[in-house]
Amino acid sequence: LHRVDRRQRQMCIRDRIDGGLSALEVARRYNISSASMYRWLDEFGDEIISNFELNQANKPMSSTPKNESNQENNSSRIEELEEELRLEKLKREAYQQMIKIAEERFKISIKKKFGTKQSNK
Repeated sequence: LHRVDRRQRQMCIRDRIDGGLSALEVARRYNISSASMYRWLDEFGDEIISNFELNQANKPMSSTPKNESNQENNSSRIEELEEELRLEKLKREAYQQMIKIAEERFKISIKKKFGTKQSNK
């Protein structure tokens, strides 16, 4: 394992986000710990995801001929929604890892325990 600069960290996160690789696969590829990968996702992930979404939004919409079938439009929309879903899953995974690390580091319980009674304060 070796020290990685900010630009390399961002490349790792981009591989995770854009490349569809798991955090473990990225960690192995760049010879870093998976804990570092999750920490970087927490640190840089929102920024990179926002930049990715901004780049997607700024792409010019291609003009479609009137005779293009609805099926092609639907296919395109499905791809967009799948990408949005993938990004949301990535965010969820990053938040879950952040909670796990915080619980371990600070020895506190953050996750709600289902079935427990609320205290009357």
